[in-house]
Amino acid sequence: MANVTIWDGSATFVTGSTPFGFYDSDAQFQTDAEKVAKFCGTRLGYPMMDVELQDENFFACFEEAVSTYGNEVFQYKIRENYLSLEGSSNTASANNKIINPTLDRAINISKNYGTEADAGGFVTRNTGSLHMTASVQEYDLEQWALDQGITGSIEVRKVLRSTSCYLTLF
Repeated sequence: MANVTIWDGSATFVTGSTPFGFYDSDAQFQTDAEKVAKFCGTRLGYPMMDVELQDENFFACFEEAVSTYGNEVFQYKIRENYLSLEGSSNTASANNKIINPTLDRAINISKNYGTEADAGGFVTRNTGSLHMTASVQEYDLEQWALDQGITGSIEVRKVLRSTSCYLTLF
């Protein structure tokens, strides 16, 4: 049977102590790695219990935890900055830069909702009236729109009836 090494309660970080070495040259990581190893060993029961791990095992887990946490932070920042970056040049680098948030895209998006709510938007509103004729139920709105100088497709949004028909068009 193999001789299992029991952790002695101390940890010394040196370059090459982690599997990938992502943070081996980071002084803060080196200091914290030793503290994390001691913390984890204590949480596992050291010195009352034998811990069959070595400081490299703790360092490897700490490297993974820091990377995972960093990925979570970056994913959050991507979501947070997406609308501010959407539509910008794809050659501009956003790495290691603070993105100043703007409401430009949010306002742009809300204008589409404004059109539907009849409270703004991108669509030009036209209003006008159509003379109603007794016993006539079908009218050529496309021709009426052309006569009014309205080009493109039309959508009737509101009809108010009186002696003539009042239309609000988009």
